[in-house]
Amino acid sequence: APAAATPLEFRGTFTDSGERFFSILDTASRRAEWVGLNEPGRPFTVKSYNAEKESIVLELQGRPMELKLHAARVASAPMPMPAVAQTGPAAQPPRPAVAQPTTTEAQRLAQVAEEIRRRRALRQQAQQQQGGTVPNAAPPPANQPRNN
Repeated sequence: APAAATPLEFRGTFTDSGERFFSILDTASRRAEWVGLNEPGRPFTVKSYNAEKESIVLELQGRPMELKLHAARVASAPMPMPAVAQTGPAAQPPRPAVAQPTTTEAQRLAQVAEEIRRRRALRQQAQQQQGGTVPNAAPPPANQPRNN
């Protein structure tokens, strides 16, 4: 029977736990169901499956009918036109995005910097108490008391 005259379409198949299932679409209602081989309870029964021909034989109202696997139609969407690249002095290469630190990250960085300043000041104090000098040492921070 021509595809347009058949009330059913064979849409797909899969196997689960050794049992094969078939997707059958009722073209009038546009409702599809997954049915097993020789499964009762419907107006049709799938009698056999031919994997090489990708077809099934089903019985509808006492008559056998062969249905081939329905070929999917793929419609492609139009592709957007690519953006035209600027040339000349106005064109600049894109710069990578630089993530700004969050408040908690900024606070953590400030604490690390303060800890570095504190330890540097302690080293300078120890060197001065031992009578030595620290080359290229930064002066202690203004908020730290000096023990001289």
